Amino acid sequence: MSDELPDPFQEYSPEIERISFAPQITSLLRRIRETRSLLSVTVAGSGELYNSAIVEVDAELGCVLLDELTPVEGHMRLLQSRALHAHARLRGVDISFAGTLQEAGEKDGIAFYRLPIPALVNYRQRRANFRARVGMGIPVPIGLGSRHIAELDGTLYDISIGGVGALVRAGSMAELHQGSVFERCNIRLPKGHEISCGLEIRYVSHDERRHALRIGGRYVDLGRAQEKIVEHFVAALERELLRKMPKD
Repeated sequence: MSDELPDPFQEYSPEIERISFAPQITSLLRRIRETRSLLSVTVAGSGELYNSAIVEVDAELGCVLLDELTPVEGHMRLLQSRALHAHARLRGVDISFAGTLQEAGEKDGIAFYRLPIPALVNYRQRRANFRARVGMGIPVPIGLGSRHIAELDGTLYDISIGGVGALVRAGSMAELHQGSVFERCNIRLPKGHEISCGLEIRYVSHDERRHALRIGGRYVDLGRAQEKIVEHFVAALERELLRKMPKD
């Protein structure tokens, strides 16, 4: 196997993930509700921002209930347009989705809105560190182990001094969610370098095209010597990226 660096351009994925896996969407909406995260809502035909919140997520009925829009003008505009776009921040992640009003009701003098659970959710994680793309030219294997979660193995698709993104074999997502911690994370970099630490999962989605899970995580207890190895590898990927960029 050659020690040539992988191509950072290969299979580039945008910063915004578009999630269409229904259980993942339901889980995200429930976490927004449980953390009482505020929704910023725009109504079709208006550029004004209104506030709301998720009141209930019913997977069996396939619907989500939103609280009354404030200020009150938003309520009237939604009844007229019957379409909205909602945005929330969940632990450093931007989540947004569109919805069409199925029903408006009232309980204890406060309006609520019933919408179908969205078929598509935009998910954008704000990263503190630049993540260098790891191409498929030289796979970088990753293995994850835990006492509480079945062991996983896969390959990196990006890496930074703060964490990694990886594709791992598809399996049950019920045990794997944001906040899951693997005590053992082993990454085999080119030229015989190996990283061993823990990994806290910050993002999980289902990649239907590859029949795999796409995960993102941050290192736990990464030693300084290994941090230096990661820094050198990221710097090498950045240099390769710059080398391949067209020159003016």
